[in-house]
Amino acid sequence: MNLLVRFAGFLAILLDKIITPILGLLDWLPKPKIPAITDEVLLYSACRLSRMIRNRELSCEYVVTAYINRIKEVNPIINAVSDERFIEALDESKSIDLFLKNTKISLDKLENLKPFLGVPITFKESCGVKGLSMSAGSCPRKDIKASEDSEAVRRLKLAGFIPLLVTTVPEYCVSLETINLLTGCTRNPYNIRRTSGGSSGGEGALIGSGSSVVGLGTDLAGSIRIPCLFNGIYGHKTTSNAVPYTGFYPDSSDNRTYEYYSIGPMTRYVEDLKPLLKIISGPEGSNLKLDQKVDLTELKVLYSNSEYNLFGIPKVQKEIRDGINEARNFLISNYQMETEEIKIQDLKKGFEISAMMFMSLKGMPKFLQDPQNPKEEANLFVEILKNILGRSRFSLYLLMTIVFYRYNGFMPRKHLPFYQEKLETLKKAFLESLGDNGIFVYPTFPSSAFRHYQVFTRMYGVCYSMIFNVMGCPSTQIPIGFDKHGMPIGLQIVAGPNQDRLCLAVAEELSKHFGGWVPPTTVEI
Repeated sequence: MNLLVRFAGFLAILLDKIITPILGLLDWLPKPKIPAITDEVLLYSACRLSRMIRNRELSCEYVVTAYINRIKEVNPIINAVSDERFIEALDESKSIDLFLKNTKISLDKLENLKPFLGVPITFKESCGVKGLSMSAGSCPRKDIKASEDSEAVRRLKLAGFIPLLVTTVPEYCVSLETINLLTGCTRNPYNIRRTSGGSSGGEGALIGSGSSVVGLGTDLAGSIRIPCLFNGIYGHKTTSNAVPYTGFYPDSSDNRTYEYYSIGPMTRYVEDLKPLLKIISGPEGSNLKLDQKVDLTELKVLYSNSEYNLFGIPKVQKEIRDGINEARNFLISNYQMETEEIKIQDLKKGFEISAMMFMSLKGMPKFLQDPQNPKEEANLFVEILKNILGRSRFSLYLLMTIVFYRYNGFMPRKHLPFYQEKLETLKKAFLESLGDNGIFVYPTFPSSAFRHYQVFTRMYGVCYSMIFNVMGCPSTQIPIGFDKHGMPIGLQIVAGPNQDRLCLAVAEELSKHFGGWVPPTTVEI
């Protein structure tokens, strides 16, 4: 345990206890609520929509129009849209309706060729959708558009999806909160005074509000799973390198980055996770064996209680701990799963191990470089001063991240070999415990969505997610209900590398018990 890092964590927790009740006073002020969903079509899964469009029970134009109208209704409240292509999407929907009216292709063959023909989809801005913004939430990049589709987006379009828009991100995708100086603050649909998370916060908020049914996000330290938790939806962090990362931004010249980086689906309904993963993983995902049936009675469920009360690490909210115990008991009683508590000593050093691995990455973008004139690079400390005066082109979140990287997370660089060894020891012990039939039930984040601008006192909570990035493990976040404030809570299901199908199978079963996504307007406090 690094005492300096943990002491900083302790101070953050202490400060958080002081400011939380103060910020809580804002909840007494009136605030707009998300409008209720009035069109039943908006409550169908992507799988169901695809069947109905294919069978001509619904017109594609009607579905796309319904979602565009919902987005226009909700986005002024949550501010989750970075750039859109509504006119093009409507034109494509009309073409699909005409094609379906005249085609002689059988329904079975059509399903095989275009399994999601006519279903609208949205994307995190970093995913690269041709012609749409690729600003990375940064003012100096405000006019930059994607020149082509990323490979994952291309595959989804080939499967028949119609892209509607790209969603907001924190500047350069480096924050737990989606706020930047270009598009402003993205808000949580369950309470606009709370964060939607980051860095896939725009995508999480849009899907959670019922304004999109499925989307695509990226995860380097919980950036899919944490926004999905905060917005009450599903998200899957894939096994490392299971999905090609070409065409995504920010990128890195350090290949080790992509051992930690993951591209995965974000959905309102659990049944949509696996079909989307099959499409985006393609040939690279052959090792995932997603079509292989999972016998739940052959699985074992692992858990850990010893990491919930560590010095300098945020404590896990009681509702989340109770939900994890409830999930474990459900799996044991219904599928007679073996159960075992993981007692791996190095798991307690997970935050320091993960932070050191991230801090040692090379080849990251030059965040302060002028995209139009690469020879010009702003001075970090001048920009911090300008930010205090409200004159900087860069967000405080980005500048603080650069400080964190520049000073190696305040851990001596000479300790890198020590933490690399600890990572290998931890990974070996953890994967041996999982075997090829184990799943680990664990918090996604220690709390429900926190209030805006509270990110600096809550950032240490990423330790519950980022450790699985550095170990290359797949993980599925699922919603499990709500806390006493009416905010979504959830948990993650982790498995060994290439065992994504185990995560997804268990997620489907637990969803039958917990119920899944609930529209924001129907949540009672």
